[in-house]
Amino acid sequence: QRISLTFRTIATFRNRRTGKLYGQGARCKTKHQLEEEEEEELEFDHDEENMLHAFSAENKQSSDFDWNHYYGNGFNAINFKVLNS
Repeated sequence: QRISLTFRTIATFRNRRTGKLYGQGARCKTKHQLEEEEEEELEFDHDEENMLHAFSAENKQSSDFDWNHYYGNGFNAINFKVLNS
């Protein structure tokens, strides 16, 4: 067994009023896009689990890992509440 820690700079920001995310690691890449999406109130219920699967795949497939496939769409999750349920 091993523990893997990866530190990254991910230019992702949180709107203080709504709590929603935008930027590199989020589904909405710009603040303007986030404002447009807020009108539609889109929810992505499985983002926490999908992010966890992406981290796992990256660790297992290190040389063949397809970053765009796993991370390209971004996530609307701040933490892993799925692990605490």
